[in-house]
This record gives sequence, structure tokens and C-alpha cells, in this order.
Amino acid sequence: MNNTAASLLSQTTQIIAKYDQRRYETGEDFNIFSILDRERYEVSTHSAFLFELLNPKGCHHQGRLFLDLFLETIRNPPRRQLQQARQPAPTREIEKWETLETPKNDLEVRREFPTRAGRRIDFFIRDGKNLVIIEMKIDAGEQQNQLSDYYKFVESEYSEKCPDRAYLLLTLDNREPQSAGDNPEKWRNITFKEDILCFLNRVIKECVTTPVLREAVYQYILLIRKLTNQTNREDEMEEIESLLSTVKEIEAAEAIAKAIKPRYENREIEFWNRLYGNIKERFEKNGFKRVKYEDQDIEDLVRNDKRLRGLEFKKTTDGALAIWIDVLIDRGNYGVYVQVYLNGNDFEENNEVKLDQELIFGLPDEDGWRWFAINHFGPDDFSRDQRGHWLFNEEEFSTRIANVQEEINQFLDVYEKEEADVIEKCNRVLMKLNRRRRPAVS
Repeated sequence: MNNTAASLLSQTTQIIAKYDQRRYETGEDFNIFSILDRERYEVSTHSAFLFELLNPKGCHHQGRLFLDLFLETIRNPPRRQLQQARQPAPTREIEKWETLETPKNDLEVRREFPTRAGRRIDFFIRDGKNLVIIEMKIDAGEQQNQLSDYYKFVESEYSEKCPDRAYLLLTLDNREPQSAGDNPEKWRNITFKEDILCFLNRVIKECVTTPVLREAVYQYILLIRKLTNQTNREDEMEEIESLLSTVKEIEAAEAIAKAIKPRYENREIEFWNRLYGNIKERFEKNGFKRVKYEDQDIEDLVRNDKRLRGLEFKKTTDGALAIWIDVLIDRGNYGVYVQVYLNGNDFEENNEVKLDQELIFGLPDEDGWRWFAINHFGPDDFSRDQRGHWLFNEEEFSTRIANVQEEINQFLDVYEKEEADVIEKCNRVLMKLNRRRRPAVS
């Protein structure tokens, strides 16, 4: 490493340590949502918390104060780089709204509002003539035609009742609508990073006389900052940026940045390899052999940043049955989980062959797959940013491997007890299928 790069790393480390000490002193790292492992729960954390603030009948006992602050925020959104984000100007419907002055009985603020097609709109805010529809996404993607269906439902049911209608897609990072069909221009993007933080900061200012409420909202603000990668203070980043003043310093910083991605990759590969070394004997004892997931080595899965990646084991029985057990990360959707899969399409495409819920080891069923999530592992824990810093903490690294190994062993304890019964039932079903497939004898 050249002297310039070494100096940059040393000075940056000192700056980070200084601001870390400030966080230790203020207690900012103590966050109730993080401690309870509720950071990314879309419905039970984010939807529930925001709804309670927006609901005039919420336990905050502030009436419609917070709702009006929210409507004011989306009418006059925080300044942002509109051209870069390709963000349309605020919709006419929002701009023309005045602060709602309707009687409380005419105001309707609902969560998980049902449509005729069986879908549920995250937030439904109506004051008689004005209507706001909000769909919120944290990690999950949009379902097929989801926004399009919401738009058609509202237009058919409320176009006359509510002449002013606004459709909002709330995401962490200004995600463009993917399921709006022929009407993407009807949906306006709002973000946790800007709009929700702006709204929450307005709420904080109104909570001077309600300290418990103020602290709860502040905890949620810290969570949103964490999820949108805003935990570093502006003054901290300014200090780090001030180190880059010459061509040599810029080149050194670029060289360091270029080395970060393969370093993350190598540690994740080591995670899977060490985990495999710890569980190999137990799987082999049960007749399973390791196979390549999607016919790729773990090194290729990681370096190509595949959404699904991990370990796969296969067992072929004396009959026609084959059993796969996967230990995977579904990046961006689920954390590490274990799934069981039987004989490909035989158990997926035929309703009769979708075995009873309790048949395969008591695991939940979804289209022929049985799976359970490994505790304390989030969908972004292998991210190439601060969410993946645990990869470089050897103590936490080893602890996570041990935790995953323990839960896999608990699963295999159940598997060993039920395997014979499961195989017998599955083979009976396969024999029935094979008899049906035989050509008729003329």
C-alpha cells in the first residue's frame, strides 16, 4: 500500500472513531426497533407506526395535527434533484388541496383498505372530496398489476365522490412504479429518505410537551436514517471529504474503493464454505450430497451477485423420490432460510400431489416448497455497505455461523424422525401419478 492510501485510511479511521465516540456518549445507537429485530417489517413496523401518527384517533391524542403535517409535507415536498430522479412535479391534486377543515366524522383514515379484487391498499385517506392512496414498499417488490388494480378500483368507485385524487408510491429510495400499467404518470414517488423524514421532523417540533411521544418518534427517525444510509453526520462526511484535495489522494481513495467489493465477496464466500464444513457431516449421515445450486459454484453465485445463493443438498431414495434441502439467502426479500423441495414438477404442478400441510416436517407450504427462516438474519445482511460490516467482525462472523448451524441441526432432528414416513407417503403418490401417465392399452 502506498503512503497516500495508508495516510487516508489512518486519518479516516480517526475521524470515524471520533464520531463513533459521540454516538456512544449520546446513546444514539440504542434503537428499540433494531433491538427487537423489527427494522424491515413493512406491515407490523412501518405501516403500523405511520398509521398511528396519521390517524386522528391514534393514541398520540393530538387529533388531526399530524395528519395535516403529513398532507402539508406532500403538498410541498422537500427540495430534491428532480431531473436526476426523473421525478414529476407534485400532482395537481395535491397542490390544490387546502388544509382539511371538514368535521371529524367526515374524515376517513384507514390502513389495509380492501378492494373488490381482494387486494389491500396500505393507506387510504379521504375527507369527502379529497382522496390520497399510498402504497408502501420496504423490501418487497410490487405484485403483478398491483398499482394498476388500485388505480382502476379507485377510479371506478370514487371518481365522482372524490374529484381530487392522489396516488403515492412510498419507498426507501425513490423506486419507480413497476406495476402501474397504462397509468404510471398518475403515481407520484415519495420517499422515506426525504418526505417521511421531513414529516417526522415536523412532528418532533410539535411534541415539546409530550416527551414520551417525542422519544418514540425520534427512535423511528433514527431507524429511517439507518435504512436510508444516513447515519453518518454531514459534518463527519465533510471532514472525510476534506482529506481528498489532490490527484494522488483521489487516486488512492479510488483504489481503496475498488478493493472493497472483492473483499466483501471473499468474506461471504468464506461464510458459506465454513458453514458447509460445519454441517457437511450431518447431511452426509442422512444420505445427502452437496450439489451446485443452479449449477454454479458458490464463488460464482456470490461474485455474480445472484439474488438467490447458498448451499444445496440432494438425496435420491430407493424409489422415484428425490429430496433437495437448500440453505439460501434471498437477497432483498428474505434472510437466510432452509427449504425442502421434492421431485421437481411432480409435487408442484399437480394439486393432488401438493401434500398435506403437515406432511413434510411441519414446515409451511408455498406451491410445493416447505421452508423456514433462520432467526436474526436480514435480507440485506450480505450487502456491500454498513449492513454487511459484521462480515469483518470475527466474533460476530463466527457467532452467526454457529447460530445458523444450530437451527439447521434442529431442523435435521425433526427430519430424521419423520423421513421414513414422508418418503413412504411421497412414493405412494408418485406411484399413483405414474399409473395415470401410462398409455392406455388398446
